[in-house]
Amino acid sequence: MARIEKYTTGIVGVIKHNIREFKDGICPTNSDVDPDKLSDNYFIMRRGDSAAEIEKYRKQMEAECFHYKRKNIVHANEVVCTLPADCPPDQERKFFEESYKYICSTLPMGEKCVFLAEVHADESKVGMKHMHVMYVPAVLNDTGKHEGYEYRLCSDQLTRRSVLLKWHDNYQSWLDQAGVNATVKN
Repeated sequence: MARIEKYTTGIVGVIKHNIREFKDGICPTNSDVDPDKLSDNYFIMRRGDSAAEIEKYRKQMEAECFHYKRKNIVHANEVVCTLPADCPPDQERKFFEESYKYICSTLPMGEKCVFLAEVHADESKVGMKHMHVMYVPAVLNDTGKHEGYEYRLCSDQLTRRSVLLKWHDNYQSWLDQAGVNATVKN
């Protein structure tokens, strides 16, 4: 029910896609986006009104983290949560809000490093309702290195196999405790 993407480049384009900042209202990267359904989309959290403003916030958060100057460094992670078919319609928004809270709870920097949480309901053909949560992959700087930084960039620490193996179990428990009737664990 959830998948993770890592971005080394092209983050502004992904933000534009997620907030539906399109020229002429037409999505160049996804033909399933129905322009007549754009008003059905909503955001749980957004750090600006435009992709440029959101990117500025992302860069500010990244500047608070130690990171090496490498070409292949991951600057942003994105979790996409799909609304389960068994989620009652009256719990849809609660599902996305609790999913957002759960994702924030897994991040050492918490909600502060999240720069976008956008729900899409405008993909007409195959697209199920889903939420994109984008964040700076900040982890605690507990290595004893990089003095002056509380956090460092390390997407791998947040997405290693041992973490991901427990992710859906913990996600399901979070939703159950919040009273959301939706199955995210296969």
